[in-house]
Formats: sequence, C-alpha cells, structure tokens
Amino acid sequence: MIQGTVSLDHENADDCTVILPGLHKHIKEWDTVLTESGLSTAALVHRIDGNMFTAEDEKRFGTKWTPQPCQRGQVRVTLPHRGVWSGQTYPPHHAPLVLWPPE
Repeated sequence: MIQGTVSLDHENADDCTVILPGLHKHIKEWDTVLTESGLSTAALVHRIDGNMFTAEDEKRFGTKWTPQPCQRGQVRVTLPHRGVWSGQTYPPHHAPLVLWPPE
C-alpha cells in the first residue's frame, strides 16, 4: 500500500509534510524502544508525538525530521511504514488533498 497527496498550493519547509527518512530500516528496533519506554500503542500505525522520537533516537537511527515541500500540482507518495508527519493544522490558504485507496 502507498499513501499520497496532491499539493493544491506551493508549500515551504515550514508548511509541508515532514518525514523521518530511513527510519523504516530500523522500525523493529524503534518499536522496541517505544515499548520499553511505555510509549507504544501496539498498533500498526502510530501517531508520532513529540516524545516518541527523541534527539537520542536521531543519533541512534541516523535520521531526523526532514521537510518535503511540494509545488502546486505535485504529487507526494509515501509508504505507510515510514515515519511521516503532515501536521495537525494548516493555514487558511493550505489545502492538502489526501488520496486514500479504495477498501
């Protein structure tokens, strides 16, 4: 399965999807860290809150949150097992279009 969005406007580094590139290579180890710290939800999908991926994790796994801005009309495709954060709020001019696959 993949997930994707179409950008309806120009994004910038402060207003776009942010990913943890390469974390999928360490997902089992990261899940162990979450479980040991009592932060795991034991779900297939995690909402990665502020304390779930720490500065120590950045060093351990060799990745950090990285902005992925798109221009108007560009399509962003991500794999669901990679760390992705799309934000909780958007400014009034920002309107992401999330494409969900049919059930």
